[in-house]
Amino acid sequence: MYIRLVRLLFAALALLAPQDPSRPRPDEDRLAIDCVTEDFQRRWDKAETEKDWPELLKLFDGAVERFPRRLAQPDPDVPRWLRLTSVLSDRLATILPESAREEREIVAQQLLDTLQDREGRARVIEKYGYTRAGRRAIEQQANSDYDEGRLRDAIRGWSRAMETRLSPELVARLAHAHAAAGDPAALAALRAQAERLGCKGEVTVGGRRRELHDFLEFLQASPGAPSATAPLPLERAAPPANPSTEISLGAYDLKGDGGALGRREGSAREWGMHPALAPRDGRDQVIVTNGLRVIAFDATAAEGGSLENAVEWRYPKEGTVRYWMPTIYGGTQPQVGVAVAGGRAFATMFSKDSRQGQVGRRPDRFDGPGAIRALDLATGELLWDTDSVEVGTADGSRRKLLEELPFGRLNFCFAGPPVVRGDRLFAAGMTMTPDRSCYIVCLDPANGGLRWCRWVGSAPATRERSTVPAFAEEDGTLVVSTSFGLVAALDSETGTIDWLVKYQGQGNRAATNPPVFHHGLVTVLAQDRDEPLVYDRWTGREASMPVLKGEVSWPQVTRLVGRAGSWMVFSGISNCAVHAATGEVVRLGDPELARPAAGSIVNGLLYLPSKSLLHVYDTATWERKASFPWQGGED
Repeated sequence: MYIRLVRLLFAALALLAPQDPSRPRPDEDRLAIDCVTEDFQRRWDKAETEKDWPELLKLFDGAVERFPRRLAQPDPDVPRWLRLTSVLSDRLATILPESAREEREIVAQQLLDTLQDREGRARVIEKYGYTRAGRRAIEQQANSDYDEGRLRDAIRGWSRAMETRLSPELVARLAHAHAAAGDPAALAALRAQAERLGCKGEVTVGGRRRELHDFLEFLQASPGAPSATAPLPLERAAPPANPSTEISLGAYDLKGDGGALGRREGSAREWGMHPALAPRDGRDQVIVTNGLRVIAFDATAAEGGSLENAVEWRYPKEGTVRYWMPTIYGGTQPQVGVAVAGGRAFATMFSKDSRQGQVGRRPDRFDGPGAIRALDLATGELLWDTDSVEVGTADGSRRKLLEELPFGRLNFCFAGPPVVRGDRLFAAGMTMTPDRSCYIVCLDPANGGLRWCRWVGSAPATRERSTVPAFAEEDGTLVVSTSFGLVAALDSETGTIDWLVKYQGQGNRAATNPPVFHHGLVTVLAQDRDEPLVYDRWTGREASMPVLKGEVSWPQVTRLVGRAGSWMVFSGISNCAVHAATGEVVRLGDPELARPAAGSIVNGLLYLPSKSLLHVYDTATWERKASFPWQGGED
C-alpha cells in the first residue's frame, strides 16, 4: 500500500510539473519527436479557416527563419513526418489564391533568373516553393539533372515534386529514371504507389500517347527491369574464383585484453565486435576492439595456431586490461566496433571516466562504450578521444565536447562502430534514462571537433530488453533505425531530418542491423518488429516488401546481411535471399540452431558462418561453392 501511494504521489507531481515548451511532448503513441508546436499549428489552422492569407504567409516566413528543422505531418492518417517548411510550402501551393501570391511570384522568378548556382536556387525554392515559379524550378532542376546524367539527383527532385503535384507525367519520368538506374524494386514500388493513389492517364512517349500503367508495365518487362509479378530466372554474372584457404590464420585469445564480449558468465551474448579491414603498405591490416583494447593484426603474418605473432600493436599498449563490462544479464547492449579512413582507426570504447570504474556504485545494466578514440593505423598512437576533446562555444570559451552534447551529462553510450565519409565521422548516441533517446553526432575525423548533433526522437524508458539504434550513410543521406518505433533520414551535411516515420509491430530481435540502401529504397530490419520495413529513400513513403514466393519465418531471422544485386540476404536460424522486386525466395543452407550467423558479402561471394563451418555462396546463382572447417565456434 505504501509503495502504491508513493507511485501515485510521483505521478501527480509529474502532471503538475511545468513542461519544457522547447521540447515537443510525446503524442498518443508516447514517441516524442521534434515536430511543430501545438501553438503554431493552432494559429495556422485558424488562419487557414479564416482564409487570412497574409497571416499564413507571415507564419510560413517565420517557420523558414525560426523552425527550419521542425517536422510536420502531411497526412494525419499516415505516420510520416517531413520538414515543416516543405509541408507548409506544399499546403500553400494548394490553397493560396493567385491574388495572394502574385507579388511573391514576381520576386521568386526574378531571383531564380538571377541565381544559377544550385545552392542559391535551393534557398529560393525553400523560401518560395509554394509559388508556380518555385514548383517549376524543382521540376526543371530534376529535368536538367536527368539530361546531364545525374540520375540520383533527378530521382530525388522528381520524388520531391510528386509530394505536391502527382501527375502521370511525373510518375512516368520517375519510372524511366528508376529503369535507367537498373532499380526494379523502386520501379515496382512506384507502380504500386501510383495504383494506390489512383494516378492514371496518358503520357507522351517517343512521340505517341500511351496509358501510364501500360508504360510502367512495359518498363518492368524490359531487359534489366524485371517484372514485379512474373517469376524470373536468377541473375547471372561471371562466377568469382573459389576462395583460397592457403593461409590459416588461427585464433586469438582476448583473455589478457579484457575478454571476448559474451564469453563471461551472465554477460549479454548480443554484444558484438565489428572489426575493420585496413589495406596499408600493400598488405591487409585487421583492426578489432572489444571496447577495452584495440588490436591491429597483420593478416598475412601468421599461419595456424595463434594469431599472437601477427599482432602489430595494441592500444593501450601495456598491461592486462581490467574487465569492467557490466555482467547483469537480460538486455541487448550497445555494440562496439572500428571504422578505418585516412590512415586512422576510429573505435567506440569504454570511457576512461566510466561508471563501472566508480567504487561503490551499483552495477548499471545499460553501461556501454561512452568514448570514441582515433588511433594512428601505423603505430596505434592515440590522436584524440571524445573524453578530452574541447570545442569552442558561442561566448568564445572552450568546453569539453561531452558537455556540449545534449546527452553528454546523461547515462549515455555510443552504439556500434562509427561511419566515416570524407571529412565527416558519424556515430549514434543513446540514452536509457530519463527516457530512451536516439541522437546522431557528426564529428571532424581530423580532430574530433563537433560539426552537429541531432536528436532523432525518444520513447519511454523500460525495464525490459533495451534496444540499440543502428544507422547507415550513402551519398549524403543517413538513415537511422532507433528500434523503438522510429526510422528517420537525415541530411549528412547539415543533420536536418528530411523525413521520419513511425511504425508499429511486435518483435524482440537480439541483433542490431544497420539499414541497407538499395538504389531508391532503404530496407530496415528493426529489433522491435519481426518483418522488414521498406521506404522510399527520398520521401519516406512506405514501399513494403513484395509478396514473397516462398516462406520466411521472420522471427527466426536475426540479421540483414546486405544487398547482392537485386537480392537482399537475411541470416539467423533461418537463412535466405529475397529478390527485392519479385519476392522470390532462395533458402541458404540448413537451419543454424546453435549460433545464428552474421555473414558478409564480398566480391560476389556470401560468406555465411556456422558453429564449425564457413559456407561460401555465389550470389549470382546462390549455389554453395565451398564449406571450410574453422575454429570460430563460440569464441
